[in-house]
Parts: sequence; C-alpha cells; structure tokens
Amino acid sequence: MPDRNDTRTPRRDCRALIDGREVQVVGHLHTSRHHPDRGAAITPFEDLAEPGTGAHLFALVSVRCATDDTTVDLDTGASHSKYFEGLFGMPNGTSWYLTPAVYDPQSRTYSLAPQALTAGLSIGALHDDVLEMVSDAGYAAPAGVRVHDFPVRAPIPRQPRVTALTTRSLTRGKQ
Repeated sequence: MPDRNDTRTPRRDCRALIDGREVQVVGHLHTSRHHPDRGAAITPFEDLAEPGTGAHLFALVSVRCATDDTTVDLDTGASHSKYFEGLFGMPNGTSWYLTPAVYDPQSRTYSLAPQALTAGLSIGALHDDVLEMVSDAGYAAPAGVRVHDFPVRAPIPRQPRVTALTTRSLTRGKQ
C-alpha cells in the first residue's frame, strides 16, 4: 500500500462535481433506520488534508432504511427490537446523498451542517477515489448521488417550463 505521507505518492482525490463546481468530500457517515441528526460527527477519509479557505465541504451520507419492530415479553416485561428492511411499505435498501459539512479547526473534526436540509434539484458526481475509499470501508456507493443542500422551509424550486403559446391560441374563440 502506498505511503500517503510520502510526497512522491499522490494523495487521493476527495472531490465531487455538483452543477459544474468542484466540492471537497471530507468523509462518509453511515446510519441505519433514519437520516442522521444535524451536526452529527463525520468519519473523515484517512488521507484528508485540512480544508483550504473558502473550500466547499460536503459529506457523503448513506442511510440503510429499516422498520423498527419491538416486541415485549409479557412474563418478564423485557423488550427486544429487530429491524426489518422493506416491511409494511417502508423504503428498502440504502439511500446515498451529499450534504454540506463544517470543519472545526480547534478540535480538527468534521460534522454535518447545523441547518435542516433536503434534496434539491442537483446531482453530485463522485470522483473515482471517493468511490474507492467508500468501497474500502465495505460500502458500495453509486457514482451519482442526490445533493441535500436545499433549506427545508424554503419555497420549492420549479423546473423552467417551456410554453409554446401563439397569438392565435390566445385569441381562439374571441374573433
């Protein structure tokens, strides 16, 4: 395995392309059953350098969807939870997305952005090195993922509509 601290060995490229702009992917966060909390800590990629000034930082998040099924033993009162994928019409599988991250220089840690965000209209293209690092951790990420960078309470963006109205169609029936 190459030594990443050796200046002769090139660093892995932790980038993604979102709407034509490059962003730095700082790490991966895997959760089960539900989306992670705002401000959750991110596991950074091994050979990640400290971010430069003005860098657009993003984290790759994977969520394994499952349904909580809790049973209680009537004799002892003890409860036991199991998680089932795709039960009762719930989503099945793993969803992947990029979401903004923040860096704390004092603790030298990365975390998810503190504001509530949802998926906008953007798709992020992950660099091959990011896919390889996630694969080394035992996950299979797709090359293109949704981007959760849209504020939850903001007005919904609309796709531009192409309208082909002519003068004749506007005046039809009024002649």
